Amino acid sequence: MRWPAFKDRDAGGRFILEAATFASSALFAGAALYISLVEHPARKTLAASSLDVPKSKGKAIKKSAIKSAVLQWRESYQRAAPLQVFYALVAGVGGMCNTFVLKEAAAWAWGGGLVAMNVPFTLLCLMPINKELGKRAEMAELEQETRGTSDREEETKVEEEEVEEADPVSRRVTFCLGSWSCSGLPSTKHLLRLWGQLHAVRAVLGLSGFLVLTAHILSVAHSRRASKVMIYG
Repeated sequence: MRWPAFKDRDAGGRFILEAATFASSALFAGAALYISLVEHPARKTLAASSLDVPKSKGKAIKKSAIKSAVLQWRESYQRAAPLQVFYALVAGVGGMCNTFVLKEAAAWAWGGGLVAMNVPFTLLCLMPINKELGKRAEMAELEQETRGTSDREEETKVEEEEVEEADPVSRRVTFCLGSWSCSGLPSTKHLLRLWGQLHAVRAVLGLSGFLVLTAHILSVAHSRRASKVMIYG
């Protein structure tokens, strides 16, 4: 076993691994916070817009606005998901390697682990919502393509805002947390709101991991500075 020797032999490799872990945690936390604090609230505002629908059709206005919001969600999700998964995995693997392979402080494992927890959390809690919102986006896109054939056809589409849990031919969307479980066919607006709440958990996990790593790095830097003062002072 030569793992312990690696720490003394290749300080450059250790620095690269630590830098990659810290940078990935920072990128994940920054992106997650941006989505929770900026993008998703803007998406809610988009759901209230109605510029392309006559004001005489109140229900159609809501429907069109929510379609725009879910389509924007899909485009954002398809671009952000691969990056966020990559950042989370790099932070998690890097943190574990720093602690258990290079024998660094446990803070690396804690910080990287908090960021990496977003992967199982997403698979268990958000994936059912992601899939359902993806289906809603496909339906909205299809309706946009076939739109304009007749006013009657447009008005007979599914009014998503009026679908309640009492729907007799309902599907079931089950989430991992029992208190957030809901049966029936939830409205797209409800799913977007719930997605935002669950994504806030991801932002908290990412920010917590980043802060743990930041505190550790600052602590190490302070200790080294104090040691130099004692030696040369």
